[in-house]
Amino acid sequence: SYKQLNVVTTEMKATESELQKKQGEIEQKEQSLNSLKQDFDTIQQESKVRIEELETITRELQERTTEIDQVKRDLKERLDQLDKKTVELNQIRTERDNLHFVFDHMENSIPSSVIIVNNENIITTWNKKAEVLFGVSSTSAIGMNISQVDLMGKERVREGFEQCKKMKEPVTIHSVSLEGDSENRVLTNVTQIPLVDDIGEFQGMMLVIDDVTDFAGLQADLQIKQQEMTDLTKRFQEMP
Repeated sequence: SYKQLNVVTTEMKATESELQKKQGEIEQKEQSLNSLKQDFDTIQQESKVRIEELETITRELQERTTEIDQVKRDLKERLDQLDKKTVELNQIRTERDNLHFVFDHMENSIPSSVIIVNNENIITTWNKKAEVLFGVSSTSAIGMNISQVDLMGKERVREGFEQCKKMKEPVTIHSVSLEGDSENRVLTNVTQIPLVDDIGEFQGMMLVIDDVTDFAGLQADLQIKQQEMTDLTKRFQEMP
């Protein structure tokens, strides 16, 4: 019986030792579980922060997308406007080229001398009539300053030129004598026309010079004839 008691005691101790071992294992498992739970909680919190960050990034991306769409619409509108302006500019260029073509053909067919200067008083156009009137070819005249032309030696013409430039209104100077006062004298009327842009800024001037020598001669002849007729009438009235 004593022997049986010892066997039972030994078995109980073994069982107790086994239980303690199992208890230790359980505690280790609990610690592992607690550690895993803490890790899970940490991961869950980090995930929540990441999700919030992703939501913020998503909102920012949506805002950026909206801004980009608006920029695209603005850009398309600007491009449409640019295309429209380009078409208008091409039309203006075509009209300008047509006007240049017409003017180039007209300037040498009109009966007047035509000189055009830019806003720096440099001659840009000098037609055939001007070549004949001043004895200077267009090749030589274009690029000259208008002050180098004999016409500008006339005080009335210079004053009219400055008045036209200042007031931006046409000015006509009548009976301007060129090439001296002898038999070779040429009597002209000089019309100065300002050239302005669409905002009214002075860009140059056109000088139209009409040779009125023959007209002046006819007027002089008419005056002589009128005087002769007056004298004849007077003599007839004085006859007895």
